[in-house]
Amino acid sequence: MVIREQQMGALRKSVIDGFAGRVARELRSQFPYKLKTNSHDQVKRLVHEAIRRGKPYGVVSEADIKRYAEYMVEYQPDFDSTPWARPILAGAKSGSEKMDELDNYTTFELRR
Repeated sequence: MVIREQQMGALRKSVIDGFAGRVARELRSQFPYKLKTNSHDQVKRLVHEAIRRGKPYGVVSEADIKRYAEYMVEYQPDFDSTPWARPILAGAKSGSEKMDELDNYTTFELRR
C-alpha cells in the first residue's frame, strides 16, 4: 500500500482538526463565561490559531498547545506579545519548559 503526500496531508488535517475539536470542548467547559458567545467552530479556530502561534516558540505537544490556548482565552489572544509573556516565550528553553514558566509566573507573580 502506498500513501501519497496528498493523502498524508488530508490525514494530518483530520487529526489536527479532531484535536482542535476536543480542546475546544474542554475550553468551553473550563471557561463557560468567557466563551459563552463563541460557537464551537470559533473556539476550534482559536485552537488552530494556538497551534500556529505556539509553533515558533517550540510549543508543539498536545498538552502544551492546550495550555497555550488556555492563555489565549484567559488573558488575550495575543498574550504572547505582553511584557510578561514575551521574554519567557522568546527564551531558549523547550516549549514545555516555557509553558511551565508561564504557569509559574501567572500563579506567583501576576496574581500578586
